[in-house]
Amino acid sequence: MDRLTFRFAAYRFALFALVLPLFPLDVALAEVVDAHRGNSAAMNQRIRATPIKRRLQRLAKKAGLPHYVEHGRLHLAVHPRVKTADYLSLLSPNIVELSMPKQESIHLYTRIGDKTYSRDVELSESDWKRANSERVSVLVRLSDGEMAGLKAHLDKALIDPEATLGCYSGWGGGLISGSNCTSYLVDSPVGRGGKSFAQTLGVWSLWNPLSQLRKQWESRIPNEFINAVIRSASSRVEAVVVHNPEGEFKAGYDLNLSLSIRDNAQAAWLFMPSSWVDTHEKKRRAVRDFFRRP
Repeated sequence: MDRLTFRFAAYRFALFALVLPLFPLDVALAEVVDAHRGNSAAMNQRIRATPIKRRLQRLAKKAGLPHYVEHGRLHLAVHPRVKTADYLSLLSPNIVELSMPKQESIHLYTRIGDKTYSRDVELSESDWKRANSERVSVLVRLSDGEMAGLKAHLDKALIDPEATLGCYSGWGGGLISGSNCTSYLVDSPVGRGGKSFAQTLGVWSLWNPLSQLRKQWESRIPNEFINAVIRSASSRVEAVVVHNPEGEFKAGYDLNLSLSIRDNAQAAWLFMPSSWVDTHEKKRRAVRDFFRRP
């Protein structure tokens, strides 16, 4: 290498070293995974730089959405008149949306950017669609690096769910191993050193045995998990969003997160060791026979 070529290479390296810090890697990764793809990169960066509470206020004001604050949490009603592009544009960067449809009270859906993730044996990824009925959501804030870590974990799980998430134990397997539609997200690594999604939120205390006992139930039942997130003091929880509310939206609005006795009996299947009742059909018959007793 002659002197001129070496000098040119040195100049290029110096320029690269000066410019690289202006574009943090975690921001670049997060831009790909959690932003609305209908926006330009510049617009998504401006939205990302805007505090989430201010984005929520902007959306509420623009569409005239009813809202109130309860227990320190903003509760916002989202009606069909809100444009999908506006919703995804403002409420995607650095946000994970946890949703539970009212009519499907034992399944959790997770939105990141324009995509919805759902675990029902396999882990699926699909385009996010507007709900046709009432749906309760919680908006959780993650940093750029945490979001990139979560998305990398989910991408890996899409390729090989059992190796990444363990066996599916939605209706069996107990608490020994495996995961279901809720616990796969709760235990997903997002923070430094493999810190889980639940640990990042701080919903359950690591040092309180009673709190850890509650986690065993709440981390596997969608409505209990969303209730626990709403009740928590975590500053990561930005808002509670109710899509298509069926009644007058005001303070004290019933979020319909309570399961019926029959649903709780179904949820209890999660804690039955597979050796007790080894098939889904046997479990279904066992619960049916229980309710038929005089």
